[in-house]
Amino acid sequence: MDFKSESKLTFNIDREQHIELKRLIPWGLKSAIFRNIVKDLIVVLKDERVRARFIDGILSRQIKLKDYNKELLNIKKEEEK
Repeated sequence: MDFKSESKLTFNIDREQHIELKRLIPWGLKSAIFRNIVKDLIVVLKDERVRARFIDGILSRQIKLKDYNKELLNIKKEEEK
């Protein structure tokens, strides 16, 4: 990984979420997990057929992390009809 070309992604979470993440994710793995989530998110968002509906689904909480793959497949099937 080229550290000189890295950017930092920063956002706020509430205290309870922070406490749960610290409890659930082993020390040192949080950044790696979120980097992989970002990589996967970029792959999904590159598909213009599903981008807007996918973003809407995430923001409305109709699509959750555990559903991403299933929902993506459903959106693609609907688009093919």
